[in-house]
Amino acid sequence: MQQYGMNMEILGKVAFVTGGASGLELATSRLLHTEGASVVVVDRDRDRGKAVVAEMGERAAFVQADVTAEGDVTRNLDAAAELGGLDIVVNCAGAVTASWVVGKKGPASAR
Repeated sequence: MQQYGMNMEILGKVAFVTGGASGLELATSRLLHTEGASVVVVDRDRDRGKAVVAEMGERAAFVQADVTAEGDVTRNLDAAAELGGLDIVVNCAGAVTASWVVGKKGPASAR
């Protein structure tokens, strides 16, 4: 990843990327895979996750999990072990409710 101003050795590492089937997390999954890491794509969306892993090919695995359920994540860490261990964790997924932060009258809590 030298081209991004970082000096990280990614080749041969195993990455566990939560929310890895869409958005920023998908871009991260793809970049890590392109740089030579094996990637465990963790997502709630089974169809999208399987499609991403199929696109990546070798050195990729999908596990369905909801990061708000600790048991899901813990259980699915085994997928990283099957790829050779765990070197990188990217935890970007989350459950957020859309709401105003700031409106015309100031902070949303002052409305």
